[in-house]
Order: sequence, then C-alpha cells, then structure tokens
Amino acid sequence: AYTVEPTGDITFVQAFLSGAIVNISVSPTIAVAPDEQIWLEFDQERIHLFDGETEMALEAN
Repeated sequence: AYTVEPTGDITFVQAFLSGAIVNISVSPTIAVAPDEQIWLEFDQERIHLFDGETEMALEAN
C-alpha cells in the first residue's frame, strides 16, 4: 500500500500495480498499513476502471 486513508465507513488505499497507482476502497475492518505489500482480488461486477489520461470510464470486456 502506498497510502491508507481511513474515513469511517470505508478506507481508501492507494497502491502500485504494474507501475501504476490504483485507488482502492475497502472495508474498514481490513487492516492495511502504508508500505505494506498487499494482495488484490477484484470483483468483476463491482470494479470501475478509468483511463488515466482522459479520465473516461472504461468498459470491462
């Protein structure tokens, strides 16, 4: 994890994935510390992807 921001009902995590920074929202019950290596598993029905340059939403195939 690069940064961890607990906000109460949700925790926002920024992490490096293949050289890019990804923003992740997780349950506050999941313990994540800055600089800790984390493993990600994506729920394909709930993931939202955006183009980093245009900020347009990408469609999952």
